[in-house]
Amino acid sequence: MTNYYVKRLRIIVLVVALFVWGTVSLIKAQGTPTPAPISQTDLAPLVPCASTGTTSQEIKPCVTIVSNTADLAGIWKTYVLANPAFASSDGMGYIRFNKDGTFFIADTAENTASVHGNFPYGTIAIADGQLTFTVTSQTPPGCASGVWQVRIIKLGEQPIALSFIPIKDQCAPRLANLSQPALWVSSAE
Repeated sequence: MTNYYVKRLRIIVLVVALFVWGTVSLIKAQGTPTPAPISQTDLAPLVPCASTGTTSQEIKPCVTIVSNTADLAGIWKTYVLANPAFASSDGMGYIRFNKDGTFFIADTAENTASVHGNFPYGTIAIADGQLTFTVTSQTPPGCASGVWQVRIIKLGEQPIALSFIPIKDQCAPRLANLSQPALWVSSAE
C-alpha cells in the first residue's frame, strides 16, 4: 500500500473509534440519573458570623441568612438595571427596609423615607429563611410578589452588603436588579 492509503486508513479507523466511543458513552449516560440541584437554603454560610462580644482583633467578614426584618433594616444602594420607569440619573437605586416590614425604593437615600414618585413600595415577610416581597403600588406586570433568600454580609456587627438568591419570582426587572449586591448606606432611623 502506498503512504497515501495508509494515512487515509488511519483517519477512517480514528473516526470510527470516536463514533463508537461517543455512542457507547451516550447509551451508558441514559441510565444515569440527573443529580438534583443543591437548594440554596441547605448551604451553610461561607464564613459564619461570630457571637457578639468578640474583640476587634477577632472581627472578620461573615455571612448569615436573613431571618427577620430587623436584620435588613437600613438603606441599601444597588444598580437599577432593568426598568427605565424607575431609572435614576446615575443608574443607582436605593431601597429602605424598615423593621416593621415595609420597604420603599427611590432614586436617592433621602427619598426612601416614604413613597416617592413612581417607584415601587410594599411589604416583606420572612419565614423559614425566605423573604417574600409584596409590592403594594407601582407594580410592573408579573411583579406583585416574589420569594427570595437573602444573605447579609457583615464585618463584625456592621452590615456591608446583601446578596439576593431567587427562589420563586417571575418579575424580570426584579430578577435583574437583585442579581447585583446591595451595599449598606445607613440605618433607616
